[in-house]
Amino acid sequence: MSFLRRPFLLALGAGVLLWTLVSQLNHHLTPSYLSVFVGGLLITFSSLRLAHRDGWRAALLLGLWCDSAAPIHFNTNGQLSVYTVLHTALFLVTHTLIFRFRARIPHQETFIAVVVALIANAIIFTALSLAYIVRNPVPLAAVPALSVHLFFSELLIALIAPWFFALQERLFEFAGVGLRREQRGLL
Repeated sequence: MSFLRRPFLLALGAGVLLWTLVSQLNHHLTPSYLSVFVGGLLITFSSLRLAHRDGWRAALLLGLWCDSAAPIHFNTNGQLSVYTVLHTALFLVTHTLIFRFRARIPHQETFIAVVVALIANAIIFTALSLAYIVRNPVPLAAVPALSVHLFFSELLIALIAPWFFALQERLFEFAGVGLRREQRGLL
């Protein structure tokens, strides 16, 4: 198998493409004080359709990619804080949970995958929001704005998730990587 046909690299490429498009959308939404988050969508396909190790690698690299763009600084003494790898940790935990439950759901159905992406995104968004608003002097003042951001994020995911899943399936077909072979069962 050539290096570029590895499943986790294909999932990583699709995730980076989506993250780039959403970053551009967030840039254009900045004047309206709105942003969207699609972290749950980034890892859902690889969690539902790939082997655990390949999905884990994709979640790790996508989490690091998202953490590199997060506006969280190092501690004052120059050491890493827990906030610098928060996306990565949440992506890995969410990937593991989705992978554990995928045998109990019809994970090849697009509607089910969209629902899983919506739930995963809401959980990751809430965990990130809770971690970040703790540092705010008035944390409850941010709840209405965060609710609006979550609503529009979920709406965007519901609209683009079928396209994103189809894009990933076609990418795997084009690269000659069969998804059926990659759907091994348990860890």
